[in-house]
Amino acid sequence: MQIVYISNRPKTLNQTLKKVCANMPYIDSALVCMPEALLKSVVAPAELKITLTPEESLLNKLERSQLSSLDHQRRNYLLRKSLIASELVQHRFIMSDDDARPLRLVKLDYFLSANRYQRYYFHDLMTWPNSRTEFDTGQLMTGALLSSLGLPTLSYASHMPQLVDRQIYLEACHFFEPYSIEFALCEWSSYFNYAAVKHPDLFDSPRPYLTLCWPEHPLAWTPLVRPDEYIFENYTPSLYTLNGPFSEESLAMTETISDVESRKTIEATKKVLAWRLYDIGLRYPEQNTGFKKYLNPRTWINKLLTRYSIHQ
Repeated sequence: MQIVYISNRPKTLNQTLKKVCANMPYIDSALVCMPEALLKSVVAPAELKITLTPEESLLNKLERSQLSSLDHQRRNYLLRKSLIASELVQHRFIMSDDDARPLRLVKLDYFLSANRYQRYYFHDLMTWPNSRTEFDTGQLMTGALLSSLGLPTLSYASHMPQLVDRQIYLEACHFFEPYSIEFALCEWSSYFNYAAVKHPDLFDSPRPYLTLCWPEHPLAWTPLVRPDEYIFENYTPSLYTLNGPFSEESLAMTETISDVESRKTIEATKKVLAWRLYDIGLRYPEQNTGFKKYLNPRTWINKLLTRYSIHQ
């Protein structure tokens, strides 16, 4: 099976490809779309057949001239649509971000079960709480469009790999074409909300997402649903810095465990626990040890909220 990326971060992608090869054994090839100047920096594991294509080659002259002026969401939508329209993409493929990394062994039935596509959502676009970033704008505009067209409004930008049907994806792109140039659309949510309505026999019911570190900061926003389990990680470099939740000090090494799969399971579980502890420490710093907890404004906010019984 093929995994497909758009990326402009070869170092991040290289590390992700190692994780994919180690934990998704059915992935035998990767397709990477990237600015031509960066392609030489992509280094894939030896067991993975990789195809590199410059993003410039996928676009017409007008699109190339406009690409640098597009916001993050419009750029992603255009590049994914153009890449998937090429003959380089297989009939069924896994679409992914360059920082979406498996935490442990991922079985194929997370993506395809009883020949039906699985799909993973994390929020409802109509209740998306933020409007600060280009990503936020894409969520809000996609929700407004889907609602106007009578389609469901779940958000599938779950920061995890998902299985995509190429023909249906292109069908969805054609359906949304009158809007996708002028408005910032989410390439994940437009596809899955359209596909599940137009091809209900091919898709199972939506399931809660499986991503650790999404949101990348526990207090960024409140998830509509909580993962039943964590299978993937939204890799965030700041979480691995000194004193971060995933620093070497917080995640003791497990090289002494000889069984590879047992080691992966333990490492993934420790990371989940470290993330939960990080979440608790941010929300309830008064539970931390030492004098510094009293210097954290959140401590006093929590005390006030608790006193008036309105603690989140």
